[in-house]
Amino acid sequence: MAARGRQYLSTADTGPYCRYEYKVTIKTKAGMEHTRGDLVVIIAGNSQTTAPTQLFGDSNYALDQDTTHTGIVSSTVGIDSIGELRLTYLFTNNILYTWANGADLTIERIDVTSNSGASVSYCGEMLLRDGVMNTISSFNNCDVITQ
Repeated sequence: MAARGRQYLSTADTGPYCRYEYKVTIKTKAGMEHTRGDLVVIIAGNSQTTAPTQLFGDSNYALDQDTTHTGIVSSTVGIDSIGELRLTYLFTNNILYTWANGADLTIERIDVTSNSGASVSYCGEMLLRDGVMNTISSFNNCDVITQ
């Protein structure tokens, strides 16, 4: 069967033009206080590191309890073996939202899959405080999330 539809490839405006993509999926903890903000992700491995990337691209992104959120990290760096994941939660500074939202994000699972097939998972509660970098360097490759 022939492929149908359009396919778009990630490219950069300067060389190297080809991009590698990493799908990052987080699951928030049940009972967590509603919050708004963005998650900065850095992926490392093979003696290389991606640039810091805002996963949702929106500082007012809503994160509710017990929900799954997915974003894409696009990079010129190709990592075959993901060895470390650095996460920094940036709570919104929008006055319309700050009074009614929690300033922390609690996740219970994170999955990272590259377009080259590298995949890691981490299961376990992790509290992400505003502006504080958290590092995961030990992955337990828990069961795959079905969406």
